[in-house]
Amino acid sequence: MAILEKDLRLVRKIFEDKDERIPGRIRLGNHFVDDFIFEDQEAADIPINALRVIFNIISIISSEQFRPEDRPMQLSLFDEEFETENNIFASIKIRNSKISPSGSTRQVVEAYEFLARFKVGWYKSVNSKGKEIRTFGGLISNPSYDQQGYTSFLISSYWLKKLMIIPEYNYILYNLVYNIRNNKHIIFAI
Repeated sequence: MAILEKDLRLVRKIFEDKDERIPGRIRLGNHFVDDFIFEDQEAADIPINALRVIFNIISIISSEQFRPEDRPMQLSLFDEEFETENNIFASIKIRNSKISPSGSTRQVVEAYEFLARFKVGWYKSVNSKGKEIRTFGGLISNPSYDQQGYTSFLISSYWLKKLMIIPEYNYILYNLVYNIRNNKHIIFAI
C-alpha cells in the first residue's frame, strides 16, 4: 500500500513479512484472545484462513512483543509512538501464500474481508498519562494489494497493543493453522 504524505501521521510503523523463517511457536496474549476471539462467543465464526492471518500478524510482530513488567521503558515508547492521538495505525504486509497455501485468491480475499468486518467498532484505551485514545475499526482495515503476492493492511493501535503488550500469554504452535483444517479445533487449542 503506497502510504501518502498525509497518511504518515496516521501510520506510525510498518511491519513486513520479509523472511521465510517459520517460527515453531508464537505468543498469543490472553487479553487479545479474551477480547477478540472469545468475547460474544463468536470464535466458531472465524474461518481458518482468517486465523492464518492472525497467526502471521503475531509472527511478524513477535520481535516487538514484550511483557510490561519486564520492559517498562518499552511500554512508554509504545505510548509515545501509538497512544498520543486518536486513530493511529501500523501497516502490515503478509505474503498471500501464507494465508492460502493452495494459492486461492478467493480464500485470501475472504479472510481479509472477514477480519476487516469482524469486531468493527469504536475502541478506547488509556495511555500512561491517563489520556483516553479512541480508535475506530476492526482488527484490520484497508486491505490492499500493493505488490504482487502480498496484501497490506492497517492494524489499529488498540489491537496492536493487545498483540504486542502481553502481560500474560500462551505459546501456540504456529503450524497449527496449517496442519489442522477445522477452525474449531484450533480455537479449542487456543
